[in-house]
Amino acid sequence: MDGQKEDAPGCNQERRNRITGLIQRTGSAKSRAVDVSEYIRASVAGQHRQTLAPFGLPFDVEGLRRRANELAGCSTLLRLKDYFEIDDYRVETFRCRQHLICGPCAIVRGTNNVRSIMERFEVVRRTTAGRIYPYLLTMGVKTGPDLAERCRHMAGNWRKLLSERRVRGWRQGNELSGLLGGVYSFEAKIGKGSEREGKRLWNFHVHALIFSPEPLPVQPGIGSDGKARYYWPEMSERWRGLTGDSFIVECHPIVDRSRPAAVAEGDAMDAVVGDLADGSLIAAVCEVSKYAVKVADSSPADAVEAWASLRGRRLCGSFGAFLGVDLAEENPRLSLRELAAYVEYLYRFNAGTKGYSIEGFRIHRGVPDGATKAVIA
Repeated sequence: MDGQKEDAPGCNQERRNRITGLIQRTGSAKSRAVDVSEYIRASVAGQHRQTLAPFGLPFDVEGLRRRANELAGCSTLLRLKDYFEIDDYRVETFRCRQHLICGPCAIVRGTNNVRSIMERFEVVRRTTAGRIYPYLLTMGVKTGPDLAERCRHMAGNWRKLLSERRVRGWRQGNELSGLLGGVYSFEAKIGKGSEREGKRLWNFHVHALIFSPEPLPVQPGIGSDGKARYYWPEMSERWRGLTGDSFIVECHPIVDRSRPAAVAEGDAMDAVVGDLADGSLIAAVCEVSKYAVKVADSSPADAVEAWASLRGRRLCGSFGAFLGVDLAEENPRLSLRELAAYVEYLYRFNAGTKGYSIEGFRIHRGVPDGATKAVIA
């Protein structure tokens, strides 16, 4: 590397703070991933490599150790490319692709989901006549000790609800029939208060960002935590009939729709790992996209249990106008990256400090300044 970060071009205070915050939060996620790796290794210490792995996983101890080693090595070195001329950046590193137990991989997956949803929304917005009303729909099932069983119960009823929205012959559809479409994801976490009672019950629910051509009949109310909520009574009755054990359906209108759909990769990553004000479109998109981050943020024991129960299951999807959206046209930011200058930083994870330390940077000039500015303009 060629120098210290303070001498890098285009690194104003705001940009420096964004990059520093991202690296710090990624370091915290990496530290949790190392803890999960150590927990897995300790759980199989002294066992023969061909013994069936614990936690109900469908491979042997040797396979589990290999996955733990990949988890420990994930994101040890970060190569951050700061495209300061176009206000964007990207992070390149080795990924273990185990997002349910790996925090850094969960962040990358959430980042990709945010960009994909926003790009699809822009296509739907351009091709839809009239106004679009977005809502964040949240519904779940009763908590239970068996996460896999709760997942089957929740996912089965949700898919049944989506299937019934299609009007066919004698079938009249349901409350979702008038929607343009939407995107959704399932989320698992330990229910509030269950650990205090010594039960450790899993709360499995769905977050869906839905889009309607007209306002939905939601009603304001106050939740058990004292915060303002919006409920959908008609959907609540239908959901009670499907699940038999749950009736709470929250449906929050999205107030701020001013966020542009063209989200830079750096902005999307900031949104996934940061805190955003409720009520904005990007905040709702992040709520749907952060399902993997929520599991990876759990304790090692909970993360491994969730991984064993949910691995191989489809935890996100889309319906209606958001299915099969053509995003084949060239991304202009990819073309700009090929031309723009950037600063390449190298960070290494330090297990002692549980964070990343910078080892230096290298400046890549790109094409001549005049050509770059002409393309950007």
